[in-house]
Amino acid sequence: MKVNKRLAFLLLNAVIVIWEICAFALRFFKQEENMFLFFTVQSNFVAFFVCLVSFILALRGRYPVTLYAWSTYLLCFTLVVMAVGASTVEGGYFEMFCVGESLLNHLTCPITMIANYILFLPKHDNLDGEWLAIFTILAYGTTMYLLNAFRIVKGPYFFFEVHSMSLYKILLLLITLVAMATLMTFTLYAVKHREKSTSVAK
Repeated sequence: MKVNKRLAFLLLNAVIVIWEICAFALRFFKQEENMFLFFTVQSNFVAFFVCLVSFILALRGRYPVTLYAWSTYLLCFTLVVMAVGASTVEGGYFEMFCVGESLLNHLTCPITMIANYILFLPKHDNLDGEWLAIFTILAYGTTMYLLNAFRIVKGPYFFFEVHSMSLYKILLLLITLVAMATLMTFTLYAVKHREKSTSVAK
């Protein structure tokens, strides 16, 4: 990797780590109930650790491309879900993307990580990160539906509240979530790999 791209990769990872710390601090002081049930929080928590590890490894010229791709797709899915759901909440897009920690968790961190992935992360030939992201989203959705079915938790999103929906609607929503994740993942992969791939250190 060229020196300028390496420096940009390092800088953006450092920025994301700092932003994520700020976002979690804001949520912590709000004392939000069951905040770690939200996919948005979980994906940003993963991004924090992945960007921290990537920063350390990149200092030594190594790039965990599969790990970084997986985390990028999860965070990108956060952006997609928030964009779709913004029309259903009070305050709309402004509330969802521009207020408090939402500015970081729902907008700036996902966009920055996507930009870093596309522009500065070395390309890779396998699809391990892509399939891992799709499986992770499927596992999260299935787990939350089961937790709601057994009344262990409620939500945290309205489409997980199975007791107010038919089985047909539950399955349709789950399939829709996975389909969205798959389309988003492979679209982002295609954008990244629009040119010939280069070999990188794993």
